[in-house]
Amino acid sequence: MSASMRTRLLALSCLLACAMAQSMPWDFADIGTGVPMAANCTPSGSGMPAQWIEMTDLLNFTQYEADALSSDVPDPLPFPYSLTAADTRAPGWLQTCIARSPTAPEDCQGEECNVYIEEWDIEWLEFALLNCFGSYPTPDAVNFFTNPTPPPGNVALTVTQTCKNYYYGPSDEWDFFYSVTDEWGNKWALQWGNKWALQTVHSNDTTEAEFDANIGSVVWPEGWVAEKVPLTETVEMVPFAVGNACYALIIKDSNFNSWHLYTYPEGGVTSGDTLFGAIGKGCQCLDAQYTLEGMGGAPSSAPSPAP
Repeated sequence: MSASMRTRLLALSCLLACAMAQSMPWDFADIGTGVPMAANCTPSGSGMPAQWIEMTDLLNFTQYEADALSSDVPDPLPFPYSLTAADTRAPGWLQTCIARSPTAPEDCQGEECNVYIEEWDIEWLEFALLNCFGSYPTPDAVNFFTNPTPPPGNVALTVTQTCKNYYYGPSDEWDFFYSVTDEWGNKWALQWGNKWALQTVHSNDTTEAEFDANIGSVVWPEGWVAEKVPLTETVEMVPFAVGNACYALIIKDSNFNSWHLYTYPEGGVTSGDTLFGAIGKGCQCLDAQYTLEGMGGAPSSAPSPAP
């Protein structure tokens, strides 16, 4: 048996042990009991960097971000990490603020609310935990490892635990943002275009004409309509709070663009008037067991529906 095969089997054994020990980090029914609520944080005056990178730990689906470039880290990242985004802000997105890392103590204060790790001489902030991944209207149309991009006429949904506010507003460059209204009347804002190792014709959009072509070529589910929303002042978009946890609902479209939900129905995000309610328990839990089952066909740096 080769050394690489022994290493792979050892990793798989570790995954299986973790999967058997791990409890599901979220409960479908409980998420519906929350309310939209701003995360307890204040955006910095300096705004967001023009570009940043994100990685996911495939043992527990914790996400980290760093002010760095993809050229600053190994290609591919060594297991269990996967480089899951090299992001550039979408038009109108000014910045975010994060109240606390998902694994920080619920009663944390100040800097103790930020959990950091260091890899490759880069400091990474833990900012999210991916909970589940599913598709609509076709069930099982996506897989985190083998086909993360939804086929035309479908979207992929990720439920993400993250205490983060988004801020959109006018700037010298943009005076609008892209929004899509789903068939239930809920609205999603474009976070970033397809900017990462999964290269497509829209991987490096920077101008309004390029973004227009990108969004205009998306094949949405029936009844979904995209538009430009004018910006005359800064708009705060907040997460869905459930107890002391916060959740964001993120979708990927057929061009692998990323959007977050910014309006919520009165019945909650698991009601019959939402995408999450329509997908239901078809949103598969992202955990070590999911990774174990997907490792056979997984690329060395797997795509992610990251927020």
